[in-house]
Amino acid sequence: MVRADESDVGREARPKSTFSVMGKNIELMVDLGSLYAIVPKSMWFENWPEVSLLPKYINPRGYQGAKINVLGYFVSSITFKSRNVEGKVYVADSGPLILGWAHQYDLHIVMDPHSVEKVLMVDDGSVNEILCETKDVFEEKLGELKGYVHRIKLCEGAVPVKDKVRRVPVVVRAEVKKLLNDMKENGIIEPVEAASWISPVVITRKSDGKPSFCVDLQSLNQFVATDVFPLPNINELLLLLKGGKYFSKLDLKKCI
Repeated sequence: MVRADESDVGREARPKSTFSVMGKNIELMVDLGSLYAIVPKSMWFENWPEVSLLPKYINPRGYQGAKINVLGYFVSSITFKSRNVEGKVYVADSGPLILGWAHQYDLHIVMDPHSVEKVLMVDDGSVNEILCETKDVFEEKLGELKGYVHRIKLCEGAVPVKDKVRRVPVVVRAEVKKLLNDMKENGIIEPVEAASWISPVVITRKSDGKPSFCVDLQSLNQFVATDVFPLPNINELLLLLKGGKYFSKLDLKKCI
C-alpha cells in the first residue's frame, strides 16, 4: 500500500475529463464548486495566442478564499463527446484548468435535479431480507456501547469548577422535561445527588424545530489534557469517500 501525501491527495482526487476547447483537446477538472471555466494564461498563450481577451467582469476566489487574478475571457466552443456548447472561458494568472458547473449542465455531465420527472424503484426483496436478518440493528430503541468507559483526562492540579446553572426558558420547559425523562429512561443520563464539576446547559433548536441540549464546557476545557494530532483537511476527507456507495446521516442519540 502506498501512502499519498497531501499534494498527491489534492491532485489525484480531482475528477478530470478531456474536452475540445476551440479545436484543442484539453484536460479540464470537473468542479461543481466553480461557476466558471478557467484556464491559466500559459495554456492560453500555448494554444490560442491569436485570440484576444475581452474585459473581465468577475472577481472569483478559490474554495479557501484566495483571490484568483483573472486577466479576461474569450468565447469558445466546448465539446464533450457528441455534445457542444458555446460559452466564456476565463484566463487566470495561474492555477488548474477548471470546467464550471454551468457548462457541465449544458454538456449533460451532471444531471439537473429539476429536470428529473420520476424515479423508478425496483423491489427485489433483498432489502426486506437484509432488514429481517439484521433487525436488531434497525430497532427503534437505543443501542449500547459495551466494554468501554469514557474518561476525561485532566491536567495536573485541575480544580473543579461549578458554573452557575442557567434558567430554562418557560416556553420550552415542558419539551425539555419530556426530553430529560426520555434520556433518563433510555439510560443516556442518570440523576446525581451532587457533582464536583457543573457546566451550564444551553437549549437550542434542531433543524426540525425540536429542542436539543448543548453543554457549555468552556470552564472544563481549560483543565482538559488534549491530544495533539493533525486534523484531516477537506482533500483527505473527500479521498476517504472515494468508492463509497452508501452514506447515512444519523442523530448521535441513535448511535449510542
